[in-house]
Amino acid sequence: MNINEQVYNVFNSDGKLCQVEYALEKVYNSYQIVSLLSDSEIIAISKKVPQQPLKEESHTSIYKIGENIYVNVTGNPPDIDYFIDKCKSIYSDKEYAFGCSLSPDIFVRYLADKLQVMIQKTGTRAPAFAALVMGFLNGKPMMYYIDNSAVEFPCFAMAAGEDHNKMTKHLEKHYKPTGRSSAVQIGISTLLQSIGRDAEATEIEVAVLSPTGIEYYSDEKIGEAIQIIQGNN
Repeated sequence: MNINEQVYNVFNSDGKLCQVEYALEKVYNSYQIVSLLSDSEIIAISKKVPQQPLKEESHTSIYKIGENIYVNVTGNPPDIDYFIDKCKSIYSDKEYAFGCSLSPDIFVRYLADKLQVMIQKTGTRAPAFAALVMGFLNGKPMMYYIDNSAVEFPCFAMAAGEDHNKMTKHLEKHYKPTGRSSAVQIGISTLLQSIGRDAEATEIEVAVLSPTGIEYYSDEKIGEAIQIIQGNN
């Protein structure tokens, strides 16, 4: 493998973009996120990122991009900042061009197109991230997965970050369309597959998205859900 294949976004002899592979490896060792659709809402769950001492605690993985569009994202922290800025820029540009808000499916297609162009430009490093783009269209919840490979696809439930394969298998086994309470329990139990069944409520962030906005669960409500999960096992 020559230096161009290692450093720049050019295909190697195996037909791979090494920069994309390196970025995905970083994502596979990042903090864990899970998102899933309930009957009428979207549940977004993540492992909280440790905060610096004396720093006010903030919600760490869920960002609002535009009207009724959010992302749940993991990866390399500086690359996440870049990705969020890119999302907001694309959304505002297209909203201005069209004169109306974007639906999640339209937004994620434009986002994937922009990323595809970027990763094929020699000398541009591929950002390390994996994200779940979440939103509503006519009140119906929608979710799409996208990462630094610029591949996007719709999904009902998805996990990313460390132990993503283990979490995905758990989702495949247990996920089903259901109400909020059951969906939150499925999401938290999926996260616990990676962070451990002895994890505390303070280590987990839970947000519920609806067409009217976002609601964050308190540590007490998360703790109650964990107790139910442990009682069922």
